[in-house]
Amino acid sequence: DWSSDVCSSDLHSASEAIQLDCMGESQAFPWFGPYDQTACQNIEITHCEFWNIGHERYTSEVACFGNHSFYEGVQTKYVKFKDNICTECNIVSKLRDFRHLEISGNQMMKCRFGVWTGNHKADCNDLLVSNNHYKGYWWHSEEERFVAINMDGTMSGYKFARIIIENNTIIDAATHAIGFTANDVMITNNIFRDVYKNAIYAYGGWSINISNNSFYECGQEGDSRGAIVVGGNTNLITKMVVISGNNTSGNTTVQRIIINNVAGNNNAGNWEDNGIQKCIVTGNLANIVDKDRKSTRLNSSHPLDL
Repeated sequence: DWSSDVCSSDLHSASEAIQLDCMGESQAFPWFGPYDQTACQNIEITHCEFWNIGHERYTSEVACFGNHSFYEGVQTKYVKFKDNICTECNIVSKLRDFRHLEISGNQMMKCRFGVWTGNHKADCNDLLVSNNHYKGYWWHSEEERFVAINMDGTMSGYKFARIIIENNTIIDAATHAIGFTANDVMITNNIFRDVYKNAIYAYGGWSINISNNSFYECGQEGDSRGAIVVGGNTNLITKMVVISGNNTSGNTTVQRIIINNVAGNNNAGNWEDNGIQKCIVTGNLANIVDKDRKSTRLNSSHPLDL
């Protein structure tokens, strides 16, 4: 239990200010054994301040907390990161291969990544990201995201499931504010402002609900970007998606919800097998773009842009 501590360092030789690795081998944890692959569990990090953690290493994986040693089927369990202040940090949370991770009530000011996670050698289950305030640098030459889950578009043969992202405020994200490849995802009641690429990029997975979010000036890079973009993953189908009750505002060119029915790279090339299945878009204040005109159902409070 870390509480009311202050971490301030460039961390030029370390990976995390707080390391939550398993007892895998002496190279990762040289102080004592036994090395039986026991993972951390029941961890709370609350009311701490992190300054300049990896700030000068923009392309590295330096983080306020996380792990970097992985073993088949081993999960870090029951971790809470709550009510902390992170200023000018490279990555706030870099925890992978976990079960039950809560990130809530934090201030992330001028941070490159808020939550950077994915599958490595185990499943990931139960992620809650709620009531955080994130503000990026707005540097378009670097990756900047509030939440990034399996950015390569695969789950590495494992499962990433049961995600709730709610009641967050996201400002000045130079890439996608939220981008994910995962299953059983709910994104609701978030506020997005000034996102250069996609505010929400549902890149692959199934059972996805995106509802009641507000967007202002999101998707500024160009016509292929928008407030919400679904599909386009050549590795994994996106299916059973509901997009409802979202509001977009700002320049009319950025008020977009884009449905990419792009076939995968296998032999069939059939969008129903490899692109998007069962996508319902309803009750949104936005311009809806169905790129291949193949979605199950589309309607909007604005005229469709097809």
